[in-house]
Amino acid sequence: MSEPLTLRLMTRDEVEWLFDSAVEEGWDPGLHDADIHWAVDPEAFVAAEVGGELIGGGAIVRYDRGFGSLGHVTVRPEHREPSLEARLWRACLQLLRGRLDADATVGLDGLSRLRERYVGAGFRFSHRTIRYETVGAAPEAAAPTVVPAAEVPLERLVAYDRRCFPAARDRFLQSWLDTPDSLALALADAETVRGYGIIRRGRTGARVAPLLADDATVAEALLDALLAFAPDEPVLLDMPEPNAWAMSLARRRRMHQVSSRGRLYLGPAPRVAEARIFGDTTFELG
Repeated sequence: MSEPLTLRLMTRDEVEWLFDSAVEEGWDPGLHDADIHWAVDPEAFVAAEVGGELIGGGAIVRYDRGFGSLGHVTVRPEHREPSLEARLWRACLQLLRGRLDADATVGLDGLSRLRERYVGAGFRFSHRTIRYETVGAAPEAAAPTVVPAAEVPLERLVAYDRRCFPAARDRFLQSWLDTPDSLALALADAETVRGYGIIRRGRTGARVAPLLADDATVAEALLDALLAFAPDEPVLLDMPEPNAWAMSLARRRRMHQVSSRGRLYLGPAPRVAEARIFGDTTFELG
């Protein structure tokens, strides 16, 4: 297809199409993810047109001026060809970089078959994130300090989250904690936050995302409490492979590996507390 590719911001209905297309391609965003990201950053969604027809789109999420995420970039099946997909991907990357400072970092969770494209654009591989599936179940006994996240001052949760994510995401986290069809819990007392996690409904089950904790004991206590939200239902959890505690937890709980993505960065790799990350927030949007 040699016609010019025109880019513009998506409408709210088109954003819904983008999330639906992610499901069709094997991703699994939450039921209300589009609402949250649209409310926090409506300029993060790009529509691609050829000859006035919507042929695809992508997400260019800015968390702050120093960090952004290149999300689900896709072309409708009837227009799908490698050259057009590559043109759209490069255009979305250019637009995202225009939203950030010159020395900012861009992250993405990519498919192994597209590694050559990412590396050719300057991205460097960081690690694999492995998607595991388990089954929801009521815990035998709740940890005494697991409390609803709403009972913990937001600024304390934001501060804990900031250790594990390349940017402060205050507005996003506030919306994420209040997601409909979800449960947000923290392991905390009057003095200290030791971890928090959220489970939310997806299109094919539920997802624990994120799960952040000081150590494996805290992570497992939170996970047990969260799984009570979806008894006997499939639950997905995206674990970064460098966290040996997370990998051990997945093996011990006999979780089933579903798929994996590669985490790559353009620019300096962010410094985060990898050992505290037992579950990422989203594959689709960083």
